[in-house]
Amino acid sequence: MKSRIKLLSLAVASTVVLLAIGAGLVVLGIFNEYLSWDIFSPPVKKALWGVFSASVALGAFGAAISAVLGIQEVVKALGRMGATAGPEPEAPRQKFKARDLKDNRDGKDFKTRRMMPVRYFCPCCPCSP
Repeated sequence: MKSRIKLLSLAVASTVVLLAIGAGLVVLGIFNEYLSWDIFSPPVKKALWGVFSASVALGAFGAAISAVLGIQEVVKALGRMGATAGPEPEAPRQKFKARDLKDNRDGKDFKTRRMMPVRYFCPCCPCSP
């Protein structure tokens, strides 16, 4: 996992550097063309165009790789989060005998007047499922 994050950091850093080189060459080309500085000879211009094209192409490739690696890391993190949160265990069912639920129409035990759960079996009233 750490190696993937290091690879992602390297891809992002190299992409930024390549795109910065391309942007610097664009600015230099604008100054050279519009201000008529004529500081580069034709063979140097061709070499700079090659460097510019290569840096933009590699920068685009680096951006694509960074996006893919970033999406993979997010998917793995979500997968780990989902794997740790398994299904909740089912609550234990409470079983009662019919004598415990006798005269339980108002939801209270007749003898002790305390609340009794009426979930699965209530023979005395129509409220049971």
